[in-house]
Amino acid sequence: MLIIGCCANASSAAQVQPFNISQAVVAYSQEYGISPYLVISVIKAESNFQNNALSSKNCIGLMQVSPGTAKLVEPGITTSDLWDPATNLRIGTIYLKSLLVKFNNNVPYTLAAYNAGPGNVYNWLYKNKNLNVADIPYKETRDYIHRIIGVYNVYKSEQVLAGYQVTQAPKNSNLKQKNTPSQENSQNQYVAENDIAFYKTN
Repeated sequence: MLIIGCCANASSAAQVQPFNISQAVVAYSQEYGISPYLVISVIKAESNFQNNALSSKNCIGLMQVSPGTAKLVEPGITTSDLWDPATNLRIGTIYLKSLLVKFNNNVPYTLAAYNAGPGNVYNWLYKNKNLNVADIPYKETRDYIHRIIGVYNVYKSEQVLAGYQVTQAPKNSNLKQKNTPSQENSQNQYVAENDIAFYKTN
């Protein structure tokens, strides 16, 4: 079971019930049809489970979601909303799933898009239809993909989420749940494990 499993809600100065990251990851992954091990590996790489993480590019929280990206997912969301761990995790999971859809469940391309932006990945694929990780021109993005795949393989082999049952995903009381465009067709369809285990790196 994952040792780092909870954090306090940074949006409130009052004492709050700790937020169980692992439980929420399993619930949201079930709801939006994505591997929970992929989601939690992205969280590990992006914020190391620190809900108050803020990057130099103004990316916020567990999944390092930028305000601009969040508005693409849910136009009514505010920057302050992203400091709520449940909201941040929900928006990040929906966005990650949308990238999987865009890139036909290709996990390395999806991770590259999460790190460098989908526009860059489309541009690289336009120039090289057989793009491999080693062909990506950004070292940061290449390292990012390798790091997440490494974390994924460890978490998956150790079954760190095995102790968490799927329950209803936590909802921010001020926000309504939004479905991804393909959610109705992809519910419970986790990304194929082979997409992660056997991707080409060179």
